[in-house]
Amino acid sequence: GLGRATLQENKTEISFNQVLVEPLLLRKVRQHLFVGGGIRYYHTYAAKVKEVESQVPFKNLIDSLNSTSLGIEFASTIDSRDNVLNATEGNFLEFTHGFYDKILGGKNRFMLSKANFRKYFRTNPDKLNIIAMELYTRFAWGNTPLLELSSLGGAELLRGFQEGRFRERFAYFTQLEYRWQTFRRVGFVFFGGAGEVLAKGESIDFDEVKYSLGTGIRLKIVEKENLNIRLDYAFGFGRETENNFYLGIAEAF
Repeated sequence: GLGRATLQENKTEISFNQVLVEPLLLRKVRQHLFVGGGIRYYHTYAAKVKEVESQVPFKNLIDSLNSTSLGIEFASTIDSRDNVLNATEGNFLEFTHGFYDKILGGKNRFMLSKANFRKYFRTNPDKLNIIAMELYTRFAWGNTPLLELSSLGGAELLRGFQEGRFRERFAYFTQLEYRWQTFRRVGFVFFGGAGEVLAKGESIDFDEVKYSLGTGIRLKIVEKENLNIRLDYAFGFGRETENNFYLGIAEAF
């Protein structure tokens, strides 16, 4: 759905195929600081509305889902993490800004801006217990395709809700996670977060904020790299409620 107040009872099931290519080349200009850029290509096709006899009433929706974006991205990163896949200490700050235009090969002219800050604390010297926090924001400018708008939900942002459950021009989100390495190869996590999406000109309404609470188990598969398989269960709530399981490799952030 589009907007912060979409209701679960009004949902429409859709499916589509997507291709995303986003290579970035960054140069280290000083300690922990990297600057550079690259291209971003995002193509969605074969969109359809599920379990309906005729696609005709949904033609405008389908046309908006089938889209191609090609743009130039500029990026800057400050990264002092001790491990990219599962940090135990350090900071990470990333800012990207992309320009998309028909002259580059896309179908729309728009811009995307994203900022992401993460911080990791060790609560004991032997690295068994970690507190991780994240602040995230994203803004879409111009004639942005529906699936390129900022969204919340999924395995990384606002766990508990389905991926892309809330979508608008502006999104902000914060989460806090406690990681407890209980045994040598088995650990547990507990997390919570809050976020919202906003249309242009809308102000923050705390009655509409969405929340997420959950827990998970970690199985270490590459001890040298501190790489885990993660299984999370999360409950999303606010005006709407939802819950989901997530299975993946490496941490959510």
